[in-house]
Amino acid sequence: MTEKDIECEVVTPLFSRGVTDPVNGAYPFELRPQSVKGVMRFWFRAIAPLVIDIYKLDELNKLNDDERKRWEGERYKGLKYLEELIFGSQNRKAPFGLEVETSRNVKTLKGYKLKKGRTPESENPKDYKFDVEPPFQSYSVYGLHNDDNMVTYQYIDSGEKFTLKFYIRDEQVGNVLMNILWMVSIFSGFGAKTRKGYGEFRIVNQGNVIGNRDAFNDAQVQVKKSLDEFVKTHNDTNRYPKFVIQPTQFNGLPEFPTFASYTIFTLPNLSDDKWSKVMEQLYSIKIDMGTRKVMSRGWYIVLKYSLRTNNGKDCVKNLKDALLNNVRTVVIPPSILGLPIQYQNLKDSKKPDISYFRITLFSLLRGLDGIDDENGRKGSPLFVSLHQTNDKWIPVLLLMNSQITNDRNELRLEKSVKEASQKAKPYKLHEDFTVVGYEDFDALSQLITKSGGKKYE
Repeated sequence: MTEKDIECEVVTPLFSRGVTDPVNGAYPFELRPQSVKGVMRFWFRAIAPLVIDIYKLDELNKLNDDERKRWEGERYKGLKYLEELIFGSQNRKAPFGLEVETSRNVKTLKGYKLKKGRTPESENPKDYKFDVEPPFQSYSVYGLHNDDNMVTYQYIDSGEKFTLKFYIRDEQVGNVLMNILWMVSIFSGFGAKTRKGYGEFRIVNQGNVIGNRDAFNDAQVQVKKSLDEFVKTHNDTNRYPKFVIQPTQFNGLPEFPTFASYTIFTLPNLSDDKWSKVMEQLYSIKIDMGTRKVMSRGWYIVLKYSLRTNNGKDCVKNLKDALLNNVRTVVIPPSILGLPIQYQNLKDSKKPDISYFRITLFSLLRGLDGIDDENGRKGSPLFVSLHQTNDKWIPVLLLMNSQITNDRNELRLEKSVKEASQKAKPYKLHEDFTVVGYEDFDALSQLITKSGGKKYE
């Protein structure tokens, strides 16, 4: 067995929690080996379809009856078998172990402020609002705080170190793992909100090859090469079943994010000498406190709003019309950037005395475990990462085209109504209409380009 210690330096704040209950208003920081392995599995799955047919395995007839039936009933035969050989499963012990050592210099995300007119002595969470500084965090860390009991996350900050200790029993598996980790450091990170650019890290002790965060294409090539060598060795040693070594041919969009269909963009117009300033340009919302009007929006928020008002029509207005006036079909373009989506405090402006209502939209996609969950969540196919070149930080966008839903493109809708006042009239929302997802990745790419995105070749 070989021990390989990978020292990493945090680039952007890394938010991660375990199963421990909150302490002093925060979930204690914990980066678990299972979480690290889960992220590495995701990026492994993104590359595997370039090497094997993920739906096929050969020579299943040479297995015993139980094993043959097991694989015959599996949709992603090739992918699941390859993943089992590298990461282990309930049926096979993993060929490596992992420990995580993190910094003890932990910070807490703070940001609850007393609402105007409330007394400082109040202990009621409803008298407080989450309002952090710097301003970009209010949007970008959504979900990392529980307003019902004013609990937030702990994190380790930029510049802190953590170490991944791998105990590897198979040299080829180790080569695959190191290259996957390299890819994680380029496009993703660990912990929460990695698609928004948090939890990023650089590998600091692996020389000038593995660890270069600007080698966007090299990392893909190396992961593909290491997987290709692994599956060929497996097939050549007469082990069963055997892989079908050819790229997967998807029928339309892949069911999950893969490098079979992707684009990389940079946003040079947002570059700055501080990463926090770049994040602010991506995610901040500036509001005139007197008029409550939005004065400016960050790049990412403008992108989502552009989708919402696609072709000059506001999909939220269309959705309200469907709920109130029985429109038959509503397309929700922002769904392409992930689900669920929630729109709240909606009402008919022509009927001010009726109740407010809230709707939440979920995906109906059922596919690979760990990618699409049973609660209708679909992660964004757009990955934002920050990279430093010549003392300037610049955002890099990886867009991996994938299905949002697979049930006639429909989304699942849940709604709730709340009273606008004690005099509010009860209002029955219409049921008989269809909400449709949006999967036009060419249109999304065009929006990114129009808003300053430069394709990386």
